[in-house]
Amino acid sequence: MPNQIEEWKREKAPLDVLPDIHRYAQLGFAAITKDDKARFRWYGIYSQVPNDGNFMLRIKIPGGALSQAQVLAIAALAEEYAHGFADITTRQDIQLHWLTIEQMPDVFARLRQVGLTTTEACGDCVRNVIGCPVAGLDAQEAVDAHALVREVTEHFVGNPEFENLPRKFKIGITGCRENCIQAEMQDVGLTPAQRDGEWGFNLRVGGGLSTQPMFARAIDVFVGRDEVLPMLRGVVGIFRDDGYRDRRNRARLKFLVADWGEARFRAELEARVGRPLRSAGSEDRHWVGDHHMGIHPQKQPGFSYAGLVVPAGRISAAQLAGVARLSAAYGQGEVRLTGSQNLIIPWLPNARLSDLLSEPLLQELQPAPPAFSRRLVTCTGEQFCNFGQIETKERARRLAAYLDEQFPGLEEPIRIHLTGCPNACAQWQVGDIALLGVRARIDNEIVPAIDIAVGGGFGPTPTFATLLRRRVPDTEAGPALARLVRGWLQHRQPGESFRDYVHREEPARLVAWVGGADPGSTFGIGDAPQGRLATEAPAAGGEE
Repeated sequence: MPNQIEEWKREKAPLDVLPDIHRYAQLGFAAITKDDKARFRWYGIYSQVPNDGNFMLRIKIPGGALSQAQVLAIAALAEEYAHGFADITTRQDIQLHWLTIEQMPDVFARLRQVGLTTTEACGDCVRNVIGCPVAGLDAQEAVDAHALVREVTEHFVGNPEFENLPRKFKIGITGCRENCIQAEMQDVGLTPAQRDGEWGFNLRVGGGLSTQPMFARAIDVFVGRDEVLPMLRGVVGIFRDDGYRDRRNRARLKFLVADWGEARFRAELEARVGRPLRSAGSEDRHWVGDHHMGIHPQKQPGFSYAGLVVPAGRISAAQLAGVARLSAAYGQGEVRLTGSQNLIIPWLPNARLSDLLSEPLLQELQPAPPAFSRRLVTCTGEQFCNFGQIETKERARRLAAYLDEQFPGLEEPIRIHLTGCPNACAQWQVGDIALLGVRARIDNEIVPAIDIAVGGGFGPTPTFATLLRRRVPDTEAGPALARLVRGWLQHRQPGESFRDYVHREEPARLVAWVGGADPGSTFGIGDAPQGRLATEAPAAGGEE
């Protein structure tokens, strides 16, 4: 029996709800029907907590590329309607909160004036197509995929042929060697590869996190630049026609790929494309986890780009307007968003870098903040999310600041991902330190707590984080993580990363440190949990 969302999509095509949005703007929140509220997602509108007439609005930004006019428009909307701030997401989108249905026509019109849209930023459709935020600029990139991201977006956005998928569908296209789009997490990930002297992409399918994380599978397919769109149409078409629709918690491409296997999926894709598929090419990529933060030279002589860290991905309207001003004053009026919830100002003349670095705004949005604050990813948490168990944004900032105080001058990258529920919007399973917010009963009182896991990441051998302890009281999380980091610094081999260390170390020792043991002491506290990170109960929804 199809689920309720499927029934509503059959009754009225989701993209047909736009006139109703304008109608409800006149009638008010109380007039909105439950089915139309679900269809609102196809225009980026999502109910937020508290559910008293306020909405989150997600703005779709292909590849994270914005003009100065677009940044200023978003800043103005954030100031006027969204309580003065915006959130940068892990898919290079921007989210505004506290909007009402009455404001939507004006918001849509002002975004349209600067070439922005919210169409299919949410819903069972192709979501924002992500790409390397310095595509066309990176001196080390193998392929410039910036135009491809735009081409693919223009083909799928608002296309009735693909508006009714079983659930969300995520595409990442990059020519970057640093894997900043985290291709293994995408429904479709295209990463740079070379075959017979031709640069193109290798194809991976079926990635995704939420409560049942899976890495995308390489299916031995090389995709030339002119083959990208036909190949993506084929993959999305398979999902549309054969993806599971009965249960939404199974309605993702990853489950279809897992059930079919790589060989069957490849054969079906070949049949849809209508010609033999070429085998995969050779790859030259690595994982650095920094997402282009800091000052880096561009491939264009005499220019650099500045990757600025936005603490926990939340930026004020004034800061957004300031970024727009700096992008025009020092660069060419362009801003790019990263998949790590930060931003980049490109086209900076090298001769003016010192002037830029002296700007007061760069004391707030720093190119090189301390180690833990630099590598922080969070979701919106219980502040706005119907599924959130704890507050995340301020908690993550405090946690990172505490660790930065404990380990001043630390240079090695340690990525902390804090998510407020098992749906993994903050991609917690792939963090060096992976934190899941929960509610726990401690001393007969329900309090915020955190499940602590370690060792997630990508590269030649991608892994999900391994759970160490559940329900660590919020007040004890900082010291527990400090003991883990201290143990790494005391016991690591020369040059050994945190991730490599926790995979080599005896699990019981890591568990003991989280539980309170001195990293310098021997260990023997119980048995360590085995296997990959798990959650105790499934939840609805899912990552952006």
